[in-house]
Amino acid sequence: MKQTLILTLSLLLAFPAYSQSGIKEYRKFHLSVDAGFDFVQGASNTTFSDDFTLPLTKKSFTPGIDAAYFFTKNYGVGVKYRFYKASRESSSISYYTEQTFEYPVIEENKNSFKEITHLVGPAFFARWSLGTTKWIVSANVGVVYVDNKISKILREEYYSFINMDEIIFYPSEFPQSEKVGYGDLSGSTIGLTLSAGIRYQIFPFLGAGVSANGLFASISKMEPVDVSRKINRIGVSAAIDLNF
Repeated sequence: MKQTLILTLSLLLAFPAYSQSGIKEYRKFHLSVDAGFDFVQGASNTTFSDDFTLPLTKKSFTPGIDAAYFFTKNYGVGVKYRFYKASRESSSISYYTEQTFEYPVIEENKNSFKEITHLVGPAFFARWSLGTTKWIVSANVGVVYVDNKISKILREEYYSFINMDEIIFYPSEFPQSEKVGYGDLSGSTIGLTLSAGIRYQIFPFLGAGVSANGLFASISKMEPVDVSRKINRIGVSAAIDLNF
C-alpha cells in the first residue's frame, strides 16, 4: 500500500516537471469506462473459529467508471465507481502417520465462497501530455465508500484411512468428518483508492489506455457475525476515455 501511494503521489507532484502542461485540445469533462482484473494483497483476517480463517480470492473481475471535471488543463475533481466480483474454491490434503493417530490418516480440507464489492466516492484527478505526442499520463487518488458482501461460505473436512483393507474398526481418537456452512456476511467502510496509467488520445474526444489501480480498506465489523475483514487489492485495467 505504501509503495502504491508513494508512486501515485510522486506522479501527482513531480511529473509536471518532465512533461508539457498543455493538453493539445483542452476539454473539461472526462469520462472513462474500464474493466480488468484485481489481485488481493496481504492476508485475510476474517476469522470464524480458531481453525478457520476465510482464505483470499486469487483475482476478481473489475469494471468501473471515472467521471471528472478538469478546472485546469491538468487537474480536476470527480467521482469513481468500481465493482469487484470474485469467487474462491480451494482444497488441501494432509497426511498423518501413526505418531498422530493409531492408523495412517488422510485429511482433506475444502473452502469456497463468493464475494462482491462496490466502491464509490470523490477523487482528485491529474493528467499530463508526453511532450508533443498523443500519449497522456494520468493519475487519481480518492476516498471512497466501500460495501462488501460474502455469500455461499462453505467449509469441509474429510478424513479417511490410507489403507482401508486393513482396518476393521474406527479407533476412538479418529476425527469426524465435518461440513459447515456460514450465513451471508456484509459490511461497509471508508477506503483509499489510487490509480496511475497511460492512454493514447486517438481523437480529441476519444482515447484508450491502461492503468494500475489499488483499493485499500478495512472493515472492523461484518454483519451479522462480528468478524473483521481486510480489503486490499491491486490490479490492471484497460479503458476507453471520452472527453467533452
